Amino acid sequence: MLEAERRQRTATCYGRLKDELTREVIPMRRFEASIADAEPPLYKVDGYFVFSDLAPPAVPRQIRLSGEGYRARTVSQVLPAVAPVELTFDGEDEVYVVVKTINVATNAVTFDPIPFLPTIPLGAPVIGEAGFSTTLAAVLEGDTVAGATLASVTGVAANAVLRLGRSRHLVLRPGAGYAFPADRTVIAIAVLAAADGAPLPGAITTIDRINGMAPASVTVGTLPLTVATFGTQRSVLGPVDAVTATADARGWCVFYFPASLPITQLRVSVSNTGHVTQTQTFAVAAGARASQIVSLVAA
Repeated sequence: MLEAERRQRTATCYGRLKDELTREVIPMRRFEASIADAEPPLYKVDGYFVFSDLAPPAVPRQIRLSGEGYRARTVSQVLPAVAPVELTFDGEDEVYVVVKTINVATNAVTFDPIPFLPTIPLGAPVIGEAGFSTTLAAVLEGDTVAGATLASVTGVAANAVLRLGRSRHLVLRPGAGYAFPADRTVIAIAVLAAADGAPLPGAITTIDRINGMAPASVTVGTLPLTVATFGTQRSVLGPVDAVTATADARGWCVFYFPASLPITQLRVSVSNTGHVTQTQTFAVAAGARASQIVSLVAA
């Protein structure tokens, strides 16, 4: 009886992490999950982590997720003492495409080729602009994937953005120290204090111009996505954290994009408490690695 009462007064939450770039599960020894004033979680060999016997406060608990070579992130979750809560949020393990053509007879859509696509299962949710919603009618996976068969294409339009959901797992974005593959354009920004060159952890860097144009924010379902236009072609860069990063302990903010995107110039806006916000423009070569130092003057 006492054990049952204790379980009713405590909360449990769990989650699983994937690498945002490869979409592979991050092994348990390569990441850490923590909640302030709570015992460390149980790490399982399949990549899951489980917090148990947590007091279920009225306010959300803050769960910090980090790993070597990844951006640290903190997620917020209310933990009711009813049933175990899976940590899953909108816009995590998803693929974003822009529709090129639609075949009404076969319920098929095409999009720019994806060089390698890890499996998206049959029945996976598909969400589009203007309230469009359906599911995948066939498994989507493999090399150079350039189309999908949907349960319905009623309501979808050419040039519209689609979200293809793969799983409910969380993702960690690569950061400083990550071994990026050759098919990525990588930009590393070091944010330093102008006075002494010390790193400014916590500084916020946002890419606000790509090739001289401001990327657009497009809401798909409930998720704002950052969309850039190259010529007449829209390309989804991802959620807001694809173009916004918080400097790590050494002052680094790292961004990455497919090398296929013809990015030649970026402008960043960098801010930090107690400093004057600065913008800086620099050239980028698609498929190359670039680094830039931004020095902030004290306010």
